[in-house]
Parts: sequence; structure tokens; C-alpha cells
Amino acid sequence: MFFRDDRGSPNERVAHTTDLSDTPVYWQGSNTDFGLELQTMANYKKSTTPDLLRIFAKAAAEQGEALLNADPKRANSRYRTMTKTYSELESRGPAAQKEILSLFEHPDGYVRLNAAAYSLDFDPPGAIRVLEVIRKMESRLLGFTAGMIVEEWNKKQAVQDLNRRKTEP
Repeated sequence: MFFRDDRGSPNERVAHTTDLSDTPVYWQGSNTDFGLELQTMANYKKSTTPDLLRIFAKAAAEQGEALLNADPKRANSRYRTMTKTYSELESRGPAAQKEILSLFEHPDGYVRLNAAAYSLDFDPPGAIRVLEVIRKMESRLLGFTAGMIVEEWNKKQAVQDLNRRKTEP
């Protein structure tokens, strides 16, 4: 769930799959210029929700770069940053947690991929739409990863459905 895309112009990058007109957008600038340095966990509690979203987006984009450049140490570091940032958003309640949906429209494919993966538990239809678009439109690692996330999600749902049926009278 953490990669960088190799696409062409910015016009080819964004696939509008979800109506997010009421959702504020917290990113600006190029794919990797988010204007914030990654922070320590202590600083996450003090950060505003928009700042946390910028940190998440920067970490996702940088992780994608690191994976494509075969830099596992940096990729793992950025994954931990995303996890900590999302945990802080989650701790602020459903409204803050759902702000991650604003990243569905981000120009970087790895940011969209990670935002969708983290939102599967609370917005499966929206997340699956974003992942399916990435899977169909992207090649190489980004598209493959999106497809694998959807496949694993579907397997998980099938197992849960089967377990539910077993416990029903």
C-alpha cells in the first residue's frame, strides 16, 4: 500500500471517482512538496488535523519513492509515519478519521492508494472505487498493489460472511 506512480502529466493523474465536494482538501503543491517535515509522535498530538493529513500524504509519497528506489529503511520509516499519523487521526474521532477521504483526489497515486487502504474499515465502497481505478489505470507496482489490496479485502469479507452464516440460527 505504499508506492509511487510513474504516470505522465498531472491531467492523467487524477481520476474523480467519489463526490468529495464537501470535503476540504489539505494538500497543495507538487507530489512531494508538502511544506511539512515529518514529526515525532509527541508532536502529532499538537498538530492540527490538516497538518496530520499533510504529514500522511508526504509520508505516503516518500514511501512510494523509497520503494521504487529500493530503499527499504526509508520506506519502512515512512510507513511508520503513516501509521502513527493515522492513529492520531483515529483517536480524534470519526470526523477527523474521515478527513483521510480528502486524499482520494490527491495527484500522487501512492497517497490515494494509502488513503484508500486506511479507509477500507469505515468507507469500503469509496475505498474500493479508488483502488479499482488505480488498479485499472496504473501499471507496475502501483496498479498491482491496488489490485492485491482489493483481492485481500474481498477474501476477508468472504470469510466474515461465511463465519456470520455459521453463527446464524
